[in-house]
Amino acid sequence: AGGIEVVSDILCDEKCPEEERSEAAGVLAQITSPWVENNLRLPALHKHMDSIVKALTGLGSSTRSAEIFLLASAALANLTFLDGGCVNAMRAAGTHKVLIQAQRDNNDLSIFTKDQIATVLANLAGFKEAAQEVVE
Repeated sequence: AGGIEVVSDILCDEKCPEEERSEAAGVLAQITSPWVENNLRLPALHKHMDSIVKALTGLGSSTRSAEIFLLASAALANLTFLDGGCVNAMRAAGTHKVLIQAQRDNNDLSIFTKDQIATVLANLAGFKEAAQEVVE
């Protein structure tokens, strides 16, 4: 019913305050959670995948909030389970580099955040075209 478009518009609008974009990331993390039934039926998600992944990666890269970083990384992790098309989007956005750098820069990340980072990296490494980049 257009919900993905609304979430995408908010998330991708850099003029929106970080708090609003983080709420959009949270909604995206919730609706793409593995335990949500029929979450594979989000046809608009593929249409907006590149911009959503870029926005989530940017949000994770720019925030100083551990909670917002967790929301962004959780949404990214969930996307790796839903759509193989996110692999190219994550490669283009440098998602793996942002997540690895966040781990290097902050030894105090929660176990939940580390789990999201590990999920993204493991799922990306499962694709031949992304495996070498993750390893490097």
